[in-house]
Amino acid sequence: MEGLILAIIAGLISMFFNKEKNKDKKRAPKKGEQHEKKLAEKAEKKVKELSDHPPIPKPVQISEQRQPRPRKPVSPPIKGAEEWSDQDFLRGIILSEVLGPPKSKRKK
Repeated sequence: MEGLILAIIAGLISMFFNKEKNKDKKRAPKKGEQHEKKLAEKAEKKVKELSDHPPIPKPVQISEQRQPRPRKPVSPPIKGAEEWSDQDFLRGIILSEVLGPPKSKRKK
């Protein structure tokens, strides 16, 4: 019971001190508001300037043709791959993950 009374008294005291702080904030305008007003005025001026003058079209540049990349040689197909089962492929993938370098260190 005593703790509740102390909490209520502390709340009332803090209400009085917060009112004084809020009055100080209301008196002076914030710097952010002034900055926003200046930016808005600048934007309006730019819009007026752009609306007075039509946009000038830019000249079209002719791009050069790129040479196609040389293709990497493809290894010949493995003989006997048709005879492998799904389990063989699955085992191969698992072994490559286990025995190979970690994914974070593999080169792309």
